[in-house]
Amino acid sequence: MMQKIIESPQVRKKLAELRQEILILEKLNKFLEMKVQKMTQVDDAPPSWIKIENRETILSIVTSFADWDKKQILEILKEKPLTVLEIVQRTNLSQTSTYRKVNELIKDNMIKSVGLILNKEGKRVHIYSATIKHMRIYFEENDILMFLMLENNQESF
Repeated sequence: MMQKIIESPQVRKKLAELRQEILILEKLNKFLEMKVQKMTQVDDAPPSWIKIENRETILSIVTSFADWDKKQILEILKEKPLTVLEIVQRTNLSQTSTYRKVNELIKDNMIKSVGLILNKEGKRVHIYSATIKHMRIYFEENDILMFLMLENNQESF
């Protein structure tokens, strides 16, 4: 024997409100899915963005930005090329730490020498610039998607 559910006006109103909320959430979900799909499509991305697929390279980049001192160096080198001594002055890091961090960043291809200049003592010293202009990272389940826009004079990472 089937029981008939008696719907009061309050129950009907509440059901209508819930249906409306579900519709709104479904539309929002579709919108977000389209946004993520659009942002992560390499084919539609401008040619200046490159996709990094090597996990070691991704780890190296993320690790560099996780180190506060290296991040500080990278941020100031995005503004303009500097010598190590100029980096020391702008970051207030010790000279030894700065040289060590700069060498690690060079090894990881995060910065590069863009030329030589004469310092106050007349010695030739390197000026360094960041290689990455912009970066996007997306986390999807067990995967990481990374896209980089390199500085104008960079061809690959």
